[in-house]
Amino acid sequence: GNRGSELKQIIYNVGAEYWYGTGIALRGGYIYDEDGQVKTPTLGAGLAYQRFQLDFAYIPSSKDTPLANTLRVSMTGRF
Repeated sequence: GNRGSELKQIIYNVGAEYWYGTGIALRGGYIYDEDGQVKTPTLGAGLAYQRFQLDFAYIPSSKDTPLANTLRVSMTGRF
């Protein structure tokens, strides 16, 4: 196969997370999908209290991509 076209099909996701104390997390990242023409930053935050954690993720985009302006929310509990 053509190695150049195979590399264009890879979707790269990179990110970093910073915890302020044990209760607040800030996240940032980037999605790079050359084949699908998606190149956009991502944002996130988390709140933790005792055994529960609430996470938010947001993909801002001014382009017409499938994940543009997507907000994801999750809640985790440890029992």
